[in-house]
Amino acid sequence: MQIYRRISNIQVISFDLDDTLYDNVPIIQQAENKLLQFVNRKLAQVQVQPLTEAEWMSAKHSFATEHRSLAHDVTALRQAFLRHLFSNYKLAGATAVAEQAYQLFFQYRNNFTVDKQVVTWLEQLKTRYKLVAITNGNADPQLIGLTGIFEHVLRPKTGLKMKPASDLFAQASQLMHIKPQHILHVGDSEFTDVAGAVKSGCKAVWFDADGRHYKGQVLPDMVISSVEELYLYLGE
Repeated sequence: MQIYRRISNIQVISFDLDDTLYDNVPIIQQAENKLLQFVNRKLAQVQVQPLTEAEWMSAKHSFATEHRSLAHDVTALRQAFLRHLFSNYKLAGATAVAEQAYQLFFQYRNNFTVDKQVVTWLEQLKTRYKLVAITNGNADPQLIGLTGIFEHVLRPKTGLKMKPASDLFAQASQLMHIKPQHILHVGDSEFTDVAGAVKSGCKAVWFDADGRHYKGQVLPDMVISSVEELYLYLGE
């Protein structure tokens, strides 16, 4: 733990989800692999050669570049991409198949449970602070062992930009009826979490479980390597 500025007058703690409360990399990799397998099975029905991982990633990138209006909603972007893909290959019932594909991805994307000890520390913090989740992703807390932990789960959608934009932090402030300076945001990204929170008037904790070199230009108030450290600092 490293403290750069004294933290006081906190009423709400907001948590990023992916790569803060759990390691998201293997989860997303598995979900993407399962989705690509599904896609290739469907494309085989119309005699299309299987997409390689590189082709799959390139197609997603190209679609995202051409549809920047969906950039702040990862769910809407993925659903639109799948509809486009299956329609482009003239697959019968493309819209329904795209929804089936997305639901499979969502299933595997949430196919894990947050470590029980992490949940215990969150529950302990919840006895003293109100907790919310502020995430750019689409993990569902109720499916991954975090039911009842957060009063609100805030994520980008139409009209609300993703972090580091101030939209979600401002929404948290409004919903919790407090000023931003009374919110402490915890996240693994120097850019979306720390810079986003600080520039929105909140306090920020950088979550670094791997001893990484800090690359951000905006300094956090505090650095931790576990939720336990945060509890021991704030919970006593």
